[in-house]
Formats: sequence, structure tokens, C-alpha cells
Amino acid sequence: MGKTMVILEDPEICVSEDLRFYLGMIQGCIGRMASYSCAFKGGCGAFLLALLALLQQAELTVAEVHFSFLAILLSALLFAMIDAYYLSLERRYRVRYAEVVDNKRAIELFDMAPPAASHVERSRVVDALFSCSVGGFYLSLGFLNIGLSVLLLV
Repeated sequence: MGKTMVILEDPEICVSEDLRFYLGMIQGCIGRMASYSCAFKGGCGAFLLALLALLQQAELTVAEVHFSFLAILLSALLFAMIDAYYLSLERRYRVRYAEVVDNKRAIELFDMAPPAASHVERSRVVDALFSCSVGGFYLSLGFLNIGLSVLLLV
């Protein structure tokens, strides 16, 4: 069985069961990327709060508090980068889904590779990092971290 190139402008193909299955597969990828992003947000929050709780129990010098503060910020940045990667992939799969639905071009049926980031607006990881869903969450988490770290110094 070789790959089939399907021109989606054929009305007979547009209602086929294969096309519906293909759209379901793309939607499954979109759902997985969104759930991964949500899991990273929850995991990061739990991880950082657990670290802050452990640090609060320890008798730390000012230098150790500064070092732990930087370690927490770096770990939050790592979580944010991974989260931004999944958001950028989700955006690219949404474009793939729209291309199939809108019959914009000939698409190889069951080709699951998302469009290249250079061809999709706002789908680079840097763009996703500064989006409201990623940047807003991790920025507020950073401010919470700063506030709690200041409380540790007192």
C-alpha cells in the first residue's frame, strides 16, 4: 500500500470516511498538545511550590536564598520553554486542520507532519513563549516566586 495523493477539491473525496478519520487524527494531535501544555503548567506550579516549601523549612543564608531563587527561576524558564514548544506545535496542527477543511491545496492523505513553522504565522517557539497562555502564566508564577522569596528573607 503506497501513499495516496488526494486532491481535496473533489466533492466525492470531501465526504469520505478516510477524510473524516484523517481530521480526527489531526484533532487528536491538537488535543494531546493542549493537554501536554496544561500538564506542564500544573507540574511546574507544584514543583516550584514544593521547592519553596522545602526552602522555607531550611535555615538559609542570604546567599543560599539568592541561589535557590535563581534555581527556581531557571526551572520555571525550562518549563516555559517546553510549554511554548507544545503550544507552537498545537498552532501548526491547527493550521494543518484548517488546510484540510478549507480544501486549500492538495494534501497527502494521512500525512501527519505539521506545516513548517516558517509557513505558519505566530507558530515559532519564541512567539508562543510570549503568548498570553504561556508568558502570562509563567510571568505571574515568577512574580509569585519573587514575593515568596522575599518573604523567606524576612
